[in-house]
This record gives sequence, structure tokens and C-alpha cells, in this order.
Amino acid sequence: MYQIIIVDDEKEISSGFAQYFPWNTLGYSVVKSFSGAQEALDYIMCNTVDVVVSDVMMPGMNGVELAQKIYESDIPYKPSIVLFTAYEKFEYARQAIGYGCMDYLLKSMEYEELIDAFHKIRKRLDSVSAEQKKIGRDEEETDCIILSMRQYVDKDPVSANLAGAAQVAYLSSSYASRYFKQRIGMGFSEYVLEQKMRLAAELLAQPQYRIYEISEKMGYMNPVNFARAFRRCYHVSPHSYRSQKLGRSITWEENDT
Repeated sequence: MYQIIIVDDEKEISSGFAQYFPWNTLGYSVVKSFSGAQEALDYIMCNTVDVVVSDVMMPGMNGVELAQKIYESDIPYKPSIVLFTAYEKFEYARQAIGYGCMDYLLKSMEYEELIDAFHKIRKRLDSVSAEQKKIGRDEEETDCIILSMRQYVDKDPVSANLAGAAQVAYLSSSYASRYFKQRIGMGFSEYVLEQKMRLAAELLAQPQYRIYEISEKMGYMNPVNFARAFRRCYHVSPHSYRSQKLGRSITWEENDT
């Protein structure tokens, strides 16, 4: 699921578009909606976002200026931008293309046209993502330091720590941390969490394990903290994830007793 935010100064539009458009069916998950571009930009600078759907004409910073700010920023992972506007002006579209916007859609479009447009955007995102992953894999295969650190984590993500990863790479902990983030684009602790929750997801697909047992296996004595960490990576609770994987509703007694 691609994480998406919606930016529109008309709250009825932003909230309605977020709630009633079939985002999940199309492969998106709306994580936030904002009524102002600056508020959205502040969120983007601190959180991973895959797609920004923004109105153009807004008070303060407009949608094109938001696209420019993102384009010129130094954030390592820049979201794709889709401008969604009532204004059919060539100048806006030209500027949008110049700032790397993925599409320029009109609010007057028919419902089916919007469905088709976001389906095509999803295909383009999939294509870009596949190419980026291939480039990343090719680079990592030639980097013995990253390879050794990732192998260390993947072997046992539950007990993995920065000191251990630095030791297998023959580096100091501080240098290993900086090098890993520079090469991978995410912090070492974030990578460990991702691998730990990947393992948790595999266990959740096996009904013989209770959620509290999986929580303990992942090093969380408090299932609430485990649920929070899992939701951060998969955007659903462990209970909901298990229900989806098993294709049926799971009772709390099955999960936790």
C-alpha cells in the first residue's frame, strides 16, 4: 500500500476524498489530510510519504509552491506529487511538470476517470519502485560493509543491535550508523524494526501462535508496545493483519489466550 496524504483548504473535499474514494482497492492508504500546504510540508519532512495529492489554489503556500519546496528539499525519499485542482491552466501544469509532479488532475473529472487515473499512477509507482529496488540491490551487492551488517540483522533481528553490526563490519558504532543511513536511506534501528516486524508478520500468519507469544518472541513484554511497532510498519493492528491473512474474523480469545 502506498502511503498518501491529501492537501486541500476545503475540509469537506479533503475529508470526503480521503474517506469515500476507494483508495485501499487501488493500493493506497490515506495516512493524513491537511487543510494547508505548510502543515503538510512539515509532516513530509518528518515522515515517509509516497504520494501527495494537493489542491493548487490555497491561501498561503499553494500546491505548485508545495511541489517546488519538496522538489528542492534534501529529504532522502521524496514523495510523488499529484495536483488535483479545479483550475485548467496550462501555466500551472507546466510548472508542475518542472517540479517533477506525476500528474495534474481536474476536480471536474468523472468518477471513473479518477479511478483510472489513480490506477495508472499506481502502475507508474510500481515501475519506479521496482527500478529503485534493483539499483539499491546492485549497489548493496558491491558494498561489503552493508552486506555484512544486513546479514547480521537478518540472521536474528530480535537480538540485533548497532554494536553487534558495527563489530561484524569492523567499524565504530557511530561511523557504522552514519554509513548505513547514508547508503540505505534509513536509520539502522529503523531497518532492524522493519526486519523484526517482517518476522512478526510471518508468525501472525500461523494461527498456532498467540499474539502475546509473538510479542514476547519479538522482545516486547507489553503487547501494546508490540502492536504500536507493528502498526508503524504495516499500518494495521496485529489482530487485523492476522484476520486478513487467515481470511476470516479472529476472536480475541483465539489471539490472546
